[in-house]
Amino acid sequence: MAQEEPDYDIFNDLDDYLTIVLEVNKYEQNTTSQFCNSISLNYSHNNQIIELCRKFVSFFNNLKSNYKSDSSPEDNKKYSEYLNFWVRHQLELQSISKTDKLVLYKHLQDNYQQLDEDSKLKNKLYNINDNDFKSMNMLYELYKNYNGPLSDYNDDCNNFLKKFKVNYDKCLYRCYAEGDSKLCAVMKKFRDLYDEKKFPRAQTCNASSQKLPKLSEYCTIEPTVSEDYNIGYQLVQTADTSIRYELPKLTEANHNELKDLIWLQYNMSFHYDEEKKKTYMMKVLYQFIFYCNENKKNLKLSLFMKEFIRKYYTTNEAEYKEIFTECEGKDNKEIYGQWYKNCKEKFGKDILLIRDNANSYVQQQENYIKELPTLDLLILKAKALFQDSESMSKYSTTIISIMISIFLCLFFLYKLTPLSSIFRKEKKRRKIPLFFPERSINDVKHDNSGNMKTKPKRGKIRFSYQPT
Repeated sequence: MAQEEPDYDIFNDLDDYLTIVLEVNKYEQNTTSQFCNSISLNYSHNNQIIELCRKFVSFFNNLKSNYKSDSSPEDNKKYSEYLNFWVRHQLELQSISKTDKLVLYKHLQDNYQQLDEDSKLKNKLYNINDNDFKSMNMLYELYKNYNGPLSDYNDDCNNFLKKFKVNYDKCLYRCYAEGDSKLCAVMKKFRDLYDEKKFPRAQTCNASSQKLPKLSEYCTIEPTVSEDYNIGYQLVQTADTSIRYELPKLTEANHNELKDLIWLQYNMSFHYDEEKKKTYMMKVLYQFIFYCNENKKNLKLSLFMKEFIRKYYTTNEAEYKEIFTECEGKDNKEIYGQWYKNCKEKFGKDILLIRDNANSYVQQQENYIKELPTLDLLILKAKALFQDSESMSKYSTTIISIMISIFLCLFFLYKLTPLSSIFRKEKKRRKIPLFFPERSINDVKHDNSGNMKTKPKRGKIRFSYQPT
């Protein structure tokens, strides 16, 4: 039979499932579980598989009877899908081999009709592939943490929230950084559930807990031909040292928080402590401005700036303005206050532009590029195009045109400006007199034999003529 894609959104009623499953451990053998006894394996897991099969039957019967008596429509419940996940989860906990897993699933598929007259389990029993199970298990741990009582964490809100942060952030990274779009969709629903009622069984921790950050729409992380699509994602890749147009990669040394933010497609991880959240936000802003100043002469920097402001800063602008007001009004000794102070000292004009109107910060960068000297701009464009191997093939005509322009520019500079004098150094010629000065010839012999062995200077013989 064809295997269906697993549904990730099956944990809304997890609290009920976890309550009902407690009864499974008290199961009694009944006629509907007789088919489990016929499972036969050649390995030591035979008894474990048979026992798990019986628990499966008991769990299914309890779930079915529970939702038949429930006032909500049974069709809206996904206990069949959850039951399939539960089987896989139990197999993993018991370290059952893949071969034995498949034997159990085959046995359940062949015999489920003995207990399921309504065919609720039809096409719902199969071995979930490893990749999907990993994502579903992360969601299971997150919902379990959300619904769990505080007593599970020794009545300590700090431990409870730490565990919740770990589970929530794992799901975020799996979704946005690793590209699991199905998990992203469930995370959005979970956020709505959290906003509606935070921690129903750990309400004493609600006051100290922050809201979950708003989640952006998931976009594919695969590279595209568009130069301005998902630039941030290219900045955090490790394959090359730079992306198109020589934008350097973000490093952990100088841009750690900014890099993490972009890995999550501009979504913040969960911060249950207000001061830590504000510190994180100020670090992100500081590292962003620092990166922009490092790469001010890059022609495509403004594209990254626009993306950052559109996807992240605008969403969190109200919180940033609160931080700015708080840090300006008094001598803030909190860690985020020190980061604001450092940012203002090093990038005073930049942070003021962002505070007043973030788009004006981008406009400043675009104006800076436009105002560069023509020759500098041509060199930057040529350098950028040569750096991009894709553009070399697409823009070969443009490259040749730019090189010709540079050549003509240098030629006219040579011809029409004082620069020509540097290259036109005229060699001073030695003037040779037309007549040699008159000399006494008294000592000269008549046949001039005394000068026969005289070697001419520089290989030349010069004759002088003395008129009588």
